[in-house]
Amino acid sequence: MTTLEEAWRWYECTARQFQLMQRLSHLYWTELPWNLLERDDRFRSLERERLMDEAQFGLSHLEDLAVVVLFSVFESLVRRHILAEVREEADMLSHRALKLAAQQMMEQIAEGSFFRVLQPFKDAHSDLIEEVNQVRRYRNWVAHGRGGVEPENVTPRLAYERLQRFLHIILPEPPTAS
Repeated sequence: MTTLEEAWRWYECTARQFQLMQRLSHLYWTELPWNLLERDDRFRSLERERLMDEAQFGLSHLEDLAVVVLFSVFESLVRRHILAEVREEADMLSHRALKLAAQQMMEQIAEGSFFRVLQPFKDAHSDLIEEVNQVRRYRNWVAHGRGGVEPENVTPRLAYERLQRFLHIILPEPPTAS
Protein backbone atom coordinates (compact mmCIF):
# COMPACT_ATOMS: atom_id res chain seq x y z
CA MET A 1 0.00 0.00 0.00
CA THR A 2 1.38 3.35 -0.97
CA THR A 3 -1.42 5.77 -0.11
CA LEU A 4 -3.62 6.36 2.91
CA GLU A 5 -6.61 5.74 0.68
CA GLU A 6 -5.34 2.26 -0.19
CA ALA A 7 -4.64 1.50 3.47
CA TRP A 8 -8.10 2.73 4.46
CA ARG A 9 -9.72 0.66 1.71
CA TRP A 10 -7.82 -2.44 2.91
CA TYR A 11 -9.10 -1.87 6.44
CA GLU A 12 -12.71 -1.38 5.36
CA CYS A 13 -12.68 -4.40 3.03
CA THR A 14 -11.06 -6.65 5.60
CA ALA A 15 -13.42 -5.59 8.38
CA ARG A 16 -16.40 -6.13 6.10
CA GLN A 17 -15.21 -9.64 5.17
CA PHE A 18 -14.75 -10.66 8.79
CA GLN A 19 -18.17 -9.25 9.66
CA LEU A 20 -19.77 -11.10 6.75
CA MET A 21 -18.16 -14.37 7.85
CA GLN A 22 -19.48 -13.82 11.37
CA ARG A 23 -22.96 -13.09 10.07
CA LEU A 24 -22.93 -15.99 7.66
CA SER A 25 -21.83 -18.45 10.32
CA HIS A 26 -24.14 -17.06 12.99
CA LEU A 27 -27.37 -16.51 11.03
CA TYR A 28 -27.27 -18.60 7.87
CA TRP A 29 -25.08 -21.61 8.63
CA THR A 30 -27.87 -24.18 8.44
CA GLU A 31 -29.25 -22.66 5.24
CA LEU A 32 -25.99 -22.91 3.30
CA PRO A 33 -25.98 -25.34 0.34
CA TRP A 34 -23.94 -28.01 2.12
CA ASN A 35 -24.60 -30.58 -0.59
CA LEU A 36 -22.36 -28.40 -2.82
CA LEU A 37 -19.98 -27.05 -0.20
CA GLU A 38 -19.08 -30.52 1.11
CA ARG A 39 -17.54 -31.31 -2.28
CA ASP A 40 -14.95 -28.59 -1.71
CA ASP A 41 -11.99 -29.57 0.48
CA ARG A 42 -11.81 -26.10 2.00
CA PHE A 43 -15.44 -26.00 3.03
CA ARG A 44 -15.95 -29.66 3.94
CA SER A 45 -14.10 -29.38 7.22
CA LEU A 46 -15.46 -25.98 8.26
CA GLU A 47 -17.06 -25.83 11.66
CA ARG A 48 -19.51 -23.12 12.54
CA GLU A 49 -18.04 -22.30 15.96
CA ARG A 50 -14.50 -22.22 14.63
CA LEU A 51 -15.48 -19.87 11.80
CA MET A 52 -17.26 -17.55 14.24
CA ASP A 53 -14.29 -17.63 16.64
CA GLU A 54 -11.74 -16.97 13.90
CA ALA A 55 -13.75 -14.10 12.46
CA GLN A 56 -14.07 -12.56 15.93
CA PHE A 57 -10.35 -13.07 16.59
CA GLY A 58 -9.50 -11.34 13.31
CA LEU A 59 -11.82 -8.45 14.07
CA SER A 60 -10.46 -8.08 17.59
CA HIS A 61 -6.97 -7.30 16.25
CA LEU A 62 -7.90 -5.58 13.02
CA GLU A 63 -8.34 -2.06 14.39
CA ASP A 64 -4.92 -1.98 16.02
CA LEU A 65 -3.31 -3.48 12.94
CA ALA A 66 -5.09 -0.90 10.77
CA VAL A 67 -3.58 1.94 12.84
CA VAL A 68 -0.13 0.38 12.37
CA VAL A 69 -0.65 0.10 8.61
CA LEU A 70 -2.12 3.59 8.24
CA PHE A 71 0.71 5.17 10.18
CA SER A 72 3.37 3.20 8.31
CA VAL A 73 2.05 4.38 4.96
CA PHE A 74 1.77 7.93 6.28
CA GLU A 75 5.31 7.92 7.66
CA SER A 76 6.70 6.70 4.36
CA LEU A 77 4.87 9.41 2.43
CA VAL A 78 5.99 12.17 4.79
CA ARG A 79 9.61 11.05 4.88
CA ARG A 80 9.79 10.83 1.07
CA HIS A 81 8.20 14.22 0.57
CA ILE A 82 10.34 16.06 3.13
CA LEU A 83 13.47 14.30 1.91
CA ALA A 84 12.76 15.43 -1.65
CA GLU A 85 12.27 19.02 -0.49
CA VAL A 86 15.46 19.03 1.57
CA ARG A 87 17.44 17.36 -1.24
CA GLU A 88 16.32 20.10 -3.62
CA GLU A 89 17.57 22.75 -1.19
CA ALA A 90 20.77 20.83 -0.41
CA ASP A 91 21.67 20.60 -4.09
CA MET A 92 22.07 24.39 -4.12
CA LEU A 93 24.60 24.42 -1.28
CA SER A 94 28.25 24.98 -2.11
CA HIS A 95 30.09 25.05 1.21
CA ARG A 96 31.43 21.66 2.35
CA ALA A 97 30.26 22.06 5.92
CA LEU A 98 26.75 22.90 4.77
CA LYS A 99 26.74 20.01 2.31
CA LEU A 100 27.80 17.61 5.07
CA ALA A 101 25.18 19.01 7.44
CA ALA A 102 22.54 18.63 4.74
CA GLN A 103 23.62 15.03 4.08
CA GLN A 104 23.41 14.21 7.78
CA MET A 105 19.99 15.86 7.99
CA MET A 106 18.76 13.79 5.04
CA GLU A 107 19.95 10.61 6.75
CA GLN A 108 18.02 11.61 9.87
CA ILE A 109 14.90 12.32 7.83
CA ALA A 110 15.19 8.98 6.03
CA GLU A 111 16.00 6.79 9.02
CA GLY A 112 15.87 8.75 12.26
CA SER A 113 13.17 9.52 14.77
CA PHE A 114 9.89 10.37 13.09
CA PHE A 115 9.07 12.61 16.04
CA ARG A 116 11.99 14.80 14.92
CA VAL A 117 10.80 14.76 11.33
CA LEU A 118 7.50 16.26 12.48
CA GLN A 119 9.08 18.76 14.88
CA PRO A 120 9.66 21.59 12.34
CA PHE A 121 5.91 21.71 11.62
CA LYS A 122 4.98 22.22 15.24
CA ASP A 123 5.33 26.01 15.17
CA ALA A 124 2.54 26.44 12.60
CA HIS A 125 0.43 23.34 13.30
CA SER A 126 1.04 22.40 16.93
CA ASP A 127 -2.44 20.96 17.60
CA LEU A 128 -2.37 18.80 14.49
CA ILE A 129 1.19 17.64 15.18
CA GLU A 130 0.10 16.60 18.68
CA GLU A 131 -2.81 14.65 17.16
CA VAL A 132 -0.43 12.94 14.73
CA ASN A 133 1.94 12.19 17.60
CA GLN A 134 -0.94 10.55 19.50
CA VAL A 135 -1.41 8.24 16.51
CA ARG A 136 2.36 7.62 16.41
CA ARG A 137 2.48 6.78 20.12
CA TYR A 138 -0.47 4.39 19.80
CA ARG A 139 1.09 2.76 16.72
CA ASN A 140 4.39 2.32 18.60
CA TRP A 141 2.62 0.82 21.60
CA VAL A 142 0.82 -1.72 19.39
CA ALA A 143 3.87 -2.43 17.21
CA HIS A 144 6.06 -3.08 20.25
CA GLY A 145 3.80 -5.64 21.88
CA ARG A 146 1.50 -3.38 23.88
CA GLY A 147 4.08 -3.02 26.62
CA GLY A 148 4.11 -0.27 29.19
CA VAL A 149 1.47 2.33 29.79
CA GLU A 150 -1.30 2.30 27.21
CA PRO A 151 -1.47 5.61 25.35
CA GLU A 152 -4.71 7.29 24.39
CA ASN A 153 -6.69 4.90 22.18
CA VAL A 154 -6.78 5.79 18.49
CA THR A 155 -9.33 4.23 16.16
CA PRO A 156 -8.55 3.62 12.50
CA ARG A 157 -10.99 6.34 11.41
CA LEU A 158 -9.46 8.88 13.80
CA ALA A 159 -5.96 7.95 12.63
CA TYR A 160 -6.96 8.19 8.97
CA GLU A 161 -8.58 11.62 9.42
CA ARG A 162 -5.67 13.08 11.40
CA LEU A 163 -3.01 11.73 9.07
CA GLN A 164 -4.92 12.84 6.00
CA ARG A 165 -5.25 16.39 7.37
CA PHE A 166 -1.49 16.58 7.86
CA LEU A 167 -0.80 15.26 4.36
CA HIS A 168 -3.09 17.93 2.91
CA ILE A 169 -0.90 20.55 4.58
CA ILE A 170 2.47 19.34 3.36
CA LEU A 171 1.71 17.70 0.01
CA PRO A 172 0.70 19.83 -2.94
CA GLU A 173 -1.60 17.05 -4.16
CA PRO A 174 -2.34 13.85 -2.28
CA PRO A 175 -0.64 10.91 -4.02
CA THR A 176 -2.89 8.47 -5.82
CA ALA A 177 -2.52 4.74 -6.08
CA SER A 178 -0.54 3.52 -9.06
